[in-house]
Amino acid sequence: MFKSTGAPVVDSFDPRKYHAAENAPRGNPKRVMTRSDLHSFGKCPRKWVNGVPREASTALAWGSLFDCSVITSWLMDTHYIVRPDTYPSTDAKTKVMTEKPWHGASTWCKEWMESVEASGRTVISADDWSDVKAATARLLNEPELGPYVLSCRKSVLATAHWHDETGIIVPVKILVDLVPPDDSLADLKTTESADPESWERSVSKWGYDYQAAMYLDVWNAATGENRTVFRHVVSESKPPYEPAGRQLSEEFLRIGRAKYQRDMRRYCECLATGEWPGYNSGWLLTEPKPWMMTEE
Repeated sequence: MFKSTGAPVVDSFDPRKYHAAENAPRGNPKRVMTRSDLHSFGKCPRKWVNGVPREASTALAWGSLFDCSVITSWLMDTHYIVRPDTYPSTDAKTKVMTEKPWHGASTWCKEWMESVEASGRTVISADDWSDVKAATARLLNEPELGPYVLSCRKSVLATAHWHDETGIIVPVKILVDLVPPDDSLADLKTTESADPESWERSVSKWGYDYQAAMYLDVWNAATGENRTVFRHVVSESKPPYEPAGRQLSEEFLRIGRAKYQRDMRRYCECLATGEWPGYNSGWLLTEPKPWMMTEE
């Protein structure tokens, strides 16, 4: 079970610092575990301990940009910069300076990119910036969801210790997108489709139930509160960026809690024995799940 570390929660925490914080190596009991760490471990302990890199994707990049715009808007200027459409060029003969269309091979453009990279900012296109502003406005103008988001504390860091039956204590941290003034916690998500059936599959596929249960339990241990509801503020990632509000059922939370607690116990067992199992050996039968079956 989770118990308090005695540390207070921290509002307005920089997500990049959360992900980039110095940490003990994988397999070291002092490592501060995150939900992503534990979920990845649960799929294959040996693969995780050997180092599963964080995957980069267009969807992840868009989601991070949208999160920054909605959740940590004060960090937009320090984390992102819009790439210019043109660059200044001086004619070698006339010495007249003109603006030319952006060209990555030009000396000026290369130096500009190097300077931005050195500053730690991410370059985005003018189109991406326009799109994320449109998606943010669409969400915040939604009659129920907009006021809900605006009422919340944002990007809140919380820590707790998992006390295992083996006697091992595991430090854990979470970063909660939205902490409203009620009995819920909430996370901002982007998705291709927010229709109810597609969203249910997304919850199962990406482990959102796992995250929700773990976040509630860590939060309650860290704060002494008793929050029992987990919500998702959802925005589709393509125009017109249709938003939706979703609340996980008690059954989904029960399933998520069982899964993360199973993985936490297994993680402690690996720490205790020094053995990190891989995928099963031999031949595992691959069968369709009920939802994969189509009706005649």
